[in-house]
Amino acid sequence: MFEADVVGCQSGDVTQPHSEVGTRNEDENDWRGFGKICGPGSKASQRARRAGYAFIKSVRFDYPLGLLCRVAGVSRSGFYAWLGRAPSLRSQEDERLKVAIKAVHVQTRETYGPLRVQPELAAQGFQAGRDRITRLRKQLGLRCKQKRKFKATTNSNHAFPIADNVLNQSFVPMRPNEAWVTDISVSQQAA
Repeated sequence: MFEADVVGCQSGDVTQPHSEVGTRNEDENDWRGFGKICGPGSKASQRARRAGYAFIKSVRFDYPLGLLCRVAGVSRSGFYAWLGRAPSLRSQEDERLKVAIKAVHVQTRETYGPLRVQPELAAQGFQAGRDRITRLRKQLGLRCKQKRKFKATTNSNHAFPIADNVLNQSFVPMRPNEAWVTDISVSQQAA
């Protein structure tokens, strides 16, 4: 018997089977709500099942489908139902919203965050909450560019010796090796 099958024993007895974990026991605490947290209908279980289906879909031509379903802990009929199922209304809306978010991101020169994107989307007819916009931007890998404050790097108030201006703005040398020139300008690099 696996340790995962005996979840919930508080008395130290590891022989309680999984089927009894969710039932009420007068000697121990009430475990009726356990199934809502990690039972078959919980969000964590649904996410795991969808991940299993996606994995099976990616390798189903390399291995027998029955074996993959057994390893992932899903049924063949459930996999085929998932495979033929149309995307939900929410996921279809998310795809349309992703396109609008990308457009707003480009229009605003990639400087707006979710709080400023939300009114822009509302003006275009897309009603979406801040957290939903944040989630979709994260999925798209969009981040706003932060403006960096200009920092002057030249300090003219110092006691160090200053080189003489021997060229005196005369940039036409009369013979080779008379004047050497270099460039110390700094280019701004994209972060």
